[in-house]
Amino acid sequence: MTASSDTPSANTSCALFYVRDGFETQGRKRLMGRHAAGESFLKGLARHLSAERLGAVVPGPEDSAALKRQLDGWNAGFEIETLSPGDAGGLARHGVFFRPDPHIATASWARLRAAPDSWSVCGVTHTISSEGALDALADLPAAPLFEHDALICTSQAVLTAVEGVVDRMETHLASRFGGTPPPRPMLPVIPLGIHTDDFQRLPDARQIWRARMGAGEEDTVLLWFGRLSFHAKAGPHVLFRAAETASRTAPGQLHIALAGWFSDGHQERVFREGAAALCPNVKLHVFDGREPAVRREAWSAGDVFVLPVDNIQETFGLAPLEAMAAGVVPVVPAWNGFRDTIRDGETGLLIPCAAPPAGAGEALIASHENGQFDYDRYIAAAAQSVWVDEAALADAILRLASDTGLRVRLSQAGQAHARSQFDWSVIIPQYQALWAEQNARRAKVAGRHTPAPEPGWANPRRPDPFAMFAHYPDHKVTAQTRILLKQEITPENVRKMASLPGMLPIPESLLGLRELMTLVSPLSAGPQSWDAVLARIPAGRRVKAARTLFWLAKLGWLEFEGMARQDRDGSPLP
Repeated sequence: MTASSDTPSANTSCALFYVRDGFETQGRKRLMGRHAAGESFLKGLARHLSAERLGAVVPGPEDSAALKRQLDGWNAGFEIETLSPGDAGGLARHGVFFRPDPHIATASWARLRAAPDSWSVCGVTHTISSEGALDALADLPAAPLFEHDALICTSQAVLTAVEGVVDRMETHLASRFGGTPPPRPMLPVIPLGIHTDDFQRLPDARQIWRARMGAGEEDTVLLWFGRLSFHAKAGPHVLFRAAETASRTAPGQLHIALAGWFSDGHQERVFREGAAALCPNVKLHVFDGREPAVRREAWSAGDVFVLPVDNIQETFGLAPLEAMAAGVVPVVPAWNGFRDTIRDGETGLLIPCAAPPAGAGEALIASHENGQFDYDRYIAAAAQSVWVDEAALADAILRLASDTGLRVRLSQAGQAHARSQFDWSVIIPQYQALWAEQNARRAKVAGRHTPAPEPGWANPRRPDPFAMFAHYPDHKVTAQTRILLKQEITPENVRKMASLPGMLPIPESLLGLRELMTLVSPLSAGPQSWDAVLARIPAGRRVKAARTLFWLAKLGWLEFEGMARQDRDGSPLP
């Protein structure tokens, strides 16, 4: 389905899962597309979210401080409600838990610790070729997901791929267990966005950068912007050969400007030595695309944006959108998301491409699965057999180098297209409309879902260790087990004992000192039952109280009287 662009209901928001690594680009030596996309999305929320409050599920104080710093820097007009992971009440208040990745199955299992209709979960795809991403997609049919959940697909190509995995997993499960497929989460298509105002032609920058390259106004600069990786992004050799062909009849000099970053020396040799061998008549320039000035100004120097992607990792492609916004005409293969974002002959030029038939990659994924290929070798092997039409690429470069009118027409149309379809001011309302629809769907089915499973088994793939291993010890507590105080417990002796090395290795898993004293102080009047002691603590904190009681017993300060005996399989013994 394609997400509605209707105006979202007032104050539609979400609880965002925020980990700093996924939302910051500054200072990274290994800058990845997901970092740029995450930071851009967060900035989009800061500028365009029409809500009074955004929930933020953060693992710790460092992430919380980083989020506040980023949003303050963008003058976000809403408040942040910081939530700890597992805060069921907070998630329920916000209605939608948004993960900036495809792992909604994991989020849905965690939700069972509350109830299936307590909130909706929403995720988004990025790369879908890695083992982690594929597992996330294959897990969808078996996870407790419903029609009020959603996984955003960033392009029609991604939607087709996701449906392919889910369809075949459902077929597999039906062949083993029979029955009808379970409810499927929504799979709306919402593209990634950009901040179009950040990509503008700057006349002064154009003059400076072209002078730096020795490029005259009659010359044509082919700009490649982004990660420079032949195995994980795009093999450059087809561009080098096509540019050499075009240079023979193009007016002026052809330049290739690589504004990006190499992950290692081998990658750099591939590009530099490849250019020297395959396009000796084309001038090569390399700039560090991680530098803010390069990211801001290099677009102004380019005439044509070329990214010969041949990699299954590429699912959408932000760089061609950025090129259009900057008025640089994109020339890219008709590959996955590029076919959604670029209108061939109107806002850019698409180059034919093809890949081997189904079955030809079975050995490649098997080699990755059995450890013969690591992920880099796997995607490199796949890219090695993807064809991009070199003759068509050379013709496109020559056409744009020779026809200034064509270049201007495509440039202007591309800028308008980027602004009207892919600016975050257009995309964020689509997210909010989706979240509003999720809330509406969930309201219709409230209370109709299967009740939560027995305690400890909400997620059978990640069970409570004290449920899975309940049969390990030969005794267990019951509601009638009595708790006796064996030694006076005071704040002072608790602090003293806790200060000994190794005595309290994970303090956050137990009650704090004040609640601990509330729990055990009444025991000075005499033994009490397990349930009576726990009843003094709020329901949501009783599991932590149970762990605390056992820690105190471990120290010899409490004793459990009347525990039940059990056999090795957990069955009761007389």
